[in-house]
Amino acid sequence: MDKLRKYSWLLGLIGGWAVLIYLGARAFLDDLHVALNVTGIVGMVLLVAFLFLDKEEVGGFFSARSTARGFASIILVLLGAVLVFAVNKLSKDHNKEWDWTTGGAHTLSEQTIQLATALEEPIQITAFFQTGQPEEKTFKEMVGRLDQFTDNLELEVLDPNLNPRAASSFGNVSAYGTVILKQGEREQRMENDFGEEAFANALVNLTSGGDHIVCFVGGHGEAGIDDDMSEMGAGALVLKLESTNYIVEELILFRQGSVPERCEVVILAGPKVDPLPQEREMLARYVARGGALMVMLDPLSVPELAADMGRYGIAVSDDIVLENNPELLMAGGDPSMIMLGEDSFEPHALTRDMNFGMFILARSVRKTGVEGIEVQELIYTSDQAYGEIDLLSGAEPTINPETELVGRIPLMVVADVVDPAALQIGPTVAPKRDLGLPDAPVVPEGAEEDAPADAPTEDAPAEDAPAEDAPTEDQPEAEPVVEATPLPAGFERKAGGRVVVFGDMDFANNSGVMMGNNMDLFLNSVAWTVGEEDQISIRANEASAGTLTMNLLQTFLIWMIALFVVPPLCLAGAFGTWMYRRQL
Repeated sequence: MDKLRKYSWLLGLIGGWAVLIYLGARAFLDDLHVALNVTGIVGMVLLVAFLFLDKEEVGGFFSARSTARGFASIILVLLGAVLVFAVNKLSKDHNKEWDWTTGGAHTLSEQTIQLATALEEPIQITAFFQTGQPEEKTFKEMVGRLDQFTDNLELEVLDPNLNPRAASSFGNVSAYGTVILKQGEREQRMENDFGEEAFANALVNLTSGGDHIVCFVGGHGEAGIDDDMSEMGAGALVLKLESTNYIVEELILFRQGSVPERCEVVILAGPKVDPLPQEREMLARYVARGGALMVMLDPLSVPELAADMGRYGIAVSDDIVLENNPELLMAGGDPSMIMLGEDSFEPHALTRDMNFGMFILARSVRKTGVEGIEVQELIYTSDQAYGEIDLLSGAEPTINPETELVGRIPLMVVADVVDPAALQIGPTVAPKRDLGLPDAPVVPEGAEEDAPADAPTEDAPAEDAPAEDAPTEDQPEAEPVVEATPLPAGFERKAGGRVVVFGDMDFANNSGVMMGNNMDLFLNSVAWTVGEEDQISIRANEASAGTLTMNLLQTFLIWMIALFVVPPLCLAGAFGTWMYRRQL
């Protein structure tokens, strides 16, 4: 028995290890093997045997003062471990991040969250980055932030140099990184750009039902869709559309003869010349068939097209809106630069969460009463604005409430054609134009070539004899009716046509589209017209991410502080601590 007591500590050691192995297996394994259960039982038996054989020393150990202090320390350590575990568990279940960067560099945009939340099927994300590549860390962090919104994103990060077989299975993998998103049979690749905006575009292209064709009307001085360099071009819009699930085409109405059915939305981006009556009729017939039309009209231009918006229940005024609210006047600008705040946007799907924008040289656009067409004004100025109608006279602009709009002036209107019969379509009337050319001589049939042109004949009456069909003083000359493209066979009106009219084009050109929510306003309008409600949101704007820029003096000051201030302070603190401890 004495020998058993002498070596009982071995039983305690073996039993303790066996119990620890059993507890670890229970914590990390779902199903335990029989051998692990036996190990746990044997371990507990050995521990009980150790306590029984060495009960005197164990009792003396527990009664010692040092043991009591040791147990107190152990209990404090265990309490600290439990506290750390609880905090970690709570932070994981109730994750909350604070982004203090000026541009929100670490905050997901509404669009990205909305796309992730709407995922119904899993997406396999395979990211190829070289080990240590900066894009790998930022991309993993971005996808990790989406874990709290969806469980349908499965990310696998591989090094193409260490996994050549996997890289070759996806085709060419760029040395700068490649990300492949796959959902079912559909696949989308990301290369070179792995930011949130590019990732959101890839999700849109992967999950959307198909591509939408957007037709920009040309031939009337509209902003160039291929021009992404000059300030007045519309190339930035087109590039943004083409980065998602939109296909952009140019449409020459007079050459085409009608709006093709493949066009899901037709856009007139700031025409300088009025479309012909036949062209305006083509657009009206397109909307009557359930099509979508977006028109951006600058002031002092296209009066006939502006008047034609009346058939859709929209009145476009011939004025220039001026803002007199000093809080909305831009430094160095004039009243024609209209800043939009959170109160400027009326509640609507395409203006949700918008809080800033800018229109430059805008005209007022408001709704009129047309039964069967639902019209809503979405963007307003402040209540201190007015629409100047005599700005080009050279006189100082003055407010005239009798002839000008004063107060909260609408700048954007949307119309939903509920009853297509309410939309007026039909032949257009083109007024007769006098070109100042003499009338061609009338040569009667069978007359000799040398017969005088003005000789009266039976078929050609004398010059002073009035023709039967000639207009008289009591009967004015009738304007000839010129048909636009004839109505095609089987033409049917359809409800669901949508019209969006802006009183400005500058907000959407290359220089203005990046101001505030201008880009979101345009893209949301396109998404609304084609019925892509899931794409209506505030998008990521990586161009707005804050950067630290310092001049030479600021750089020199930081260098001096880091070299001559911080190190002496650290040494002084260390020396003070050493002196204090010596005095204890």
